[in-house]
Amino acid sequence: MNKSWNRPGGRLESSTDFGTDMRSFLLDPQNAALLRDTICAPLIQAIESLRADLNKRDAIISQLQGKIAHLELQNDDLEQYTRRNSIRINGLPESENEDCEDLVLSMLNSRMSLTPPLTMNHIDRVHRLGKRGEKPRQIIVKFAMYHQRRRVMAKRASMKGSNIFINEDLTKKRNQLLYVARQEKKQGSIKDCWSYDGRILVRDRAGTIHQITNRDELSAAMQTR
Repeated sequence: MNKSWNRPGGRLESSTDFGTDMRSFLLDPQNAALLRDTICAPLIQAIESLRADLNKRDAIISQLQGKIAHLELQNDDLEQYTRRNSIRINGLPESENEDCEDLVLSMLNSRMSLTPPLTMNHIDRVHRLGKRGEKPRQIIVKFAMYHQRRRVMAKRASMKGSNIFINEDLTKKRNQLLYVARQEKKQGSIKDCWSYDGRILVRDRAGTIHQITNRDELSAAMQTR
């Protein structure tokens, strides 16, 4: 049995009549506006306030992300600067009781015909990296002065065909970026890539050289035709 109630006119009406009256009430533009202002307006204001807070927080997060990226770039620059006097040598045969310093000096002087030749006074540190295995371990050489390192890098082309490779001592980030660029070179996306004084350089398919610091810049260089 439907509930009933007294209306101002004294009549009893069913819930069906109430639904009809409510529908008519809501279809009236003035009543709908009144209901919206009474119930919906506070909700809309709360939603707009939350949206404004979220937009403000997104802006702050974006700003902080930009600062972090800038600081990471600065830190990478500083780390690369500490490596400016160093090179890495791959493929130099390894023996049980070798004198690593003498081995490196002998190889560099004989293969590159450096004049004047390098001496032990020109080298700060030299040693192999990692644990011994089947393949010769990489050698890192830190020169006493940048000038000596530059002499070696300028003549490393003379090592071509020797299976001994001389590379710059790059940070992990730059080494990974150069690796990705080399893969793109194999795919034909760029013409060439190399490092120079810690900078990663690529030559696009149009022959233009770009300095890149991240993969987005590499992708941009790949778009050039």
